[in-house]
Amino acid sequence: MFQSVWLRRIHRFLAVWVSVAFVLVIVTGTILAWYATGCNIGAQGNASLMNSTSISDLMISFQDQFDFIDAIEFDECGHVFVRGEHVDYAYGTWEWDIQLENVIGERQRAASVVQWASILHRSFFLGTLGRVWAAVSTVLFLVLTLTGLLLWLKTHGFKLKSSNILHVDTGLVLFIPLCILSLTGLSMSATHFGLWKFKSTESTSQVPDEIEVKDFKEFEIFQAHALAEIQSIDFPFAFDEEEWFQVRFRNGIEVSINALKGIEMGEIRPNAKSSLLKWMADVHTGYKGLGWSLLWLFSGLASCLAIWTGLQIWYRKKSQIRAASFEEISSFDVALVVASQGGTTWKFADEFKEALGLAGYNARVFEFEKFSPDAIQGNVVFMVATYGRGAAPEHLWNWRNQIEGWISFPENSKVSVIGFGDRKYERFAQFGKDLAEALVAKIDKEALVTSHSVNSQNWAEFQICVDRVCKEFALPKCSVNPQVMADEKSFPITLQMHHVSGTDSLFWIQFVQVGNPSKKAKSGDLIALESPGSNSERYYSLSVQPDGTYGICVRLVEGGKCSTWLSKLQIGSIVYGRVQINSHFHLMDTDENLIFVANGSGIGPLFGMIASLPDNQNATILWGVRDENEALFAETMFHDARNRGALKCTCLAFSTQPRDGIKYVQDFFTSKDKQLESWTDSTTRFIICGSDDMLQGLESKLKICDADAYQIMRQQKRWQSDCY
Repeated sequence: MFQSVWLRRIHRFLAVWVSVAFVLVIVTGTILAWYATGCNIGAQGNASLMNSTSISDLMISFQDQFDFIDAIEFDECGHVFVRGEHVDYAYGTWEWDIQLENVIGERQRAASVVQWASILHRSFFLGTLGRVWAAVSTVLFLVLTLTGLLLWLKTHGFKLKSSNILHVDTGLVLFIPLCILSLTGLSMSATHFGLWKFKSTESTSQVPDEIEVKDFKEFEIFQAHALAEIQSIDFPFAFDEEEWFQVRFRNGIEVSINALKGIEMGEIRPNAKSSLLKWMADVHTGYKGLGWSLLWLFSGLASCLAIWTGLQIWYRKKSQIRAASFEEISSFDVALVVASQGGTTWKFADEFKEALGLAGYNARVFEFEKFSPDAIQGNVVFMVATYGRGAAPEHLWNWRNQIEGWISFPENSKVSVIGFGDRKYERFAQFGKDLAEALVAKIDKEALVTSHSVNSQNWAEFQICVDRVCKEFALPKCSVNPQVMADEKSFPITLQMHHVSGTDSLFWIQFVQVGNPSKKAKSGDLIALESPGSNSERYYSLSVQPDGTYGICVRLVEGGKCSTWLSKLQIGSIVYGRVQINSHFHLMDTDENLIFVANGSGIGPLFGMIASLPDNQNATILWGVRDENEALFAETMFHDARNRGALKCTCLAFSTQPRDGIKYVQDFFTSKDKQLESWTDSTTRFIICGSDDMLQGLESKLKICDADAYQIMRQQKRWQSDCY
C-alpha cells in the first residue's frame, strides 16, 4: 500500500519543516505542563476544603472583610480570588485563604516565564498569523507521526516489540499522547477562528413579586453548591430591584440569579458539542487532572528526546564517510559484508571472494561497521554470524541505528543475507533473519532481499548458499574450496586430563598439552570438542594458566552429550580439540580498574586471566552460581589471587541462597560497595563471560544506575563480553 522509502522521505521532510515551529511548541508546552502539574497538586491539597465549603459559608466569611465585592473567581490551582474593596486596602483583586478566612495578599500574576511560554505556545508572538502557523504545523505534525507509525508497521507488523532504536521506540510510546495533544489543540484553534461553532440552550423565568427579599447568605444556590463546583460569580451588592448576578459552574452551565431574592432568572446550558470542546480544552492544558498534566510533562520531555535522537540519525546520515570513492567502488561486482564475533566468518568471505575472482568477477570484503551502501554500485552479500542465542555480535550492539543512518542502496542492486548459527538454539541464525527484515524495510523491495542460513559453519551448507546467491545475482556457479585455505583463526590441539574438581553440576577440568602446538592459545579463546558418536562440535571458553596448563569449566546439562562425556573422563584421558582464536576476548595489558563478571561455567576463562594479572592489580570478581557448594572448588584460586593483590574484592551471588538481597551478579550494583561504585570511572573495564540472560540483566542494571557512564564505556570499548 505505502512504499517505505516514500514514507521515510515524507517523514524526514516533515521533520525538517515542522521541527522549526514545533520545537518551540513542544518546549513551551513542557513548561506549561510543569505549571499545570503544580496547579493540580495545589488543587488536590485544597480539594477537601473546596468540597466541604459552600458558597454561603464563603460569603459569611467576607462580611467583615470587604466593603463591596464585584466578582469571585475559583481558578484551576484551587485558589480563590475576590475582586472588590477590602476594608483595610484599596480596590483590587485579592487572594483569599479559605481555612484562615483572611486575605493572603493581592493576586499575583503567573511567573513571567509561564506567561511568555503561553503566548509563544499559542501564536509565536505573531498574533493571528502565529496562530495560523501553529495550526498548520500541528496538522503537518499529525502527518509526521502517522508516517512514523506506518514505517513501524511496515518494519515490525502489528507486533508490539522494541526496535532497539531509541528514536523509533520513543516515537511509538508518544504516538497516542501526541495525537491527543494535536487534535485537542486543533479543536481549540478551530473554535478561535470560528470554524467550529457551538450553540447553547438558553432559558428564562419570571421572578414572582410575592417572594420576599432575602439575605444573600440565605440564597438557596449559595447553600446548595460547594466551591469546587463553581468557576466564578459576578454580581453587584448595591442591590436594586432589577439587579442580578451570574454564577458560572465548572461544567459550563451559567445561571442568572435575582440579586435581592436569590431566585433563578435564567440559565445557559451548553450542548454536547460545547461540553466536548470544554473537555478537550481542559485535557489539552492539563487542568483536567494531575494524570493528564503528568502525561503531558512526560510527553514533552520525551518529545525533546525524540527530536534530539532524530537529529542524531540525520547527522550520522549526512556525515557518514563513504567506504571509497564512486570510481573505485563502481568496478566491484559484489560487495561481501562481514559481521562476526570471533572472526570465523571471514574465512568464508575470503573463500567466496576468491571463488568469484576465479569466475571473472571482482569482489571486495567489508567490515559491517565500516560499510555504507551509498557508494556501492554492485550487488551486496551480508555474511553475518549470530552471537550467543540470537543476538548480533557484541561489537555490533547498535547495528539497527547504523542501518537507519544509511541513505539507500543503488536502484538495481540485489541484496542477500547469509546467516551463520547453530541449530541447537531456538533462535538459529536470528541475527541474519533480523538483518534481512531490517533491509527489506530499508530498501522497500522485498523481492530484492533474500535470506539463507548455514549451520555450525558447515562448508557443504555454505556451498549451497553460494550456489543460490549466484543464481539470484545471475552469476556463474562458484566453487568454494576450503581445503586450500590457510586457516589462521584455529588450530588443532591434543590435551590430557590432569585434574578435576567441583560438584556434579558444575566442575573444573585441567589439562596438560600433548606434543608441540602450532600456535599458542590464550585465556578467552574457544576450544571446540566433539564427543564420541556426535557429528557436531561444542565450544567451551578456554583458560590458560601461567604454568601452561589448560582449563575449562563445564555445566552438566541434562541430555547434553558433550558435558556428559566430559563428566565421565578419567585422569590421563586424551582429548582432541580445535582452538578457535577469540581475539576480542583476550585480556589486554592494562592498569585499568578491572571488573570481572561471570555466572556458572563462564568463570572458566576468567581463572586464567586472573592468574596472569600482575601483583597489586586490585581487580574485582563477581561470580554467580546456584549455591555455595558450587563455588568451593575456586576458593584456593581466589585466595592465592587476593594474597598477591591481583584481586582486591571477591563477590559471590547464590541464586538459590540469596544474601542481603543479592541473588544475581547484577544485584551487587545496588549495594553500597565502594569498590563497585568506581565502575563509572573512565579507567574501569568490564570483562564478562556467562549466559546471555546474565549479560542482559547486567546491562539493564548499569543503565538504570548511570546510563551515560554505560554508554560512554561501550563507545570507548572498555567492555569485553563473551556470553551465550
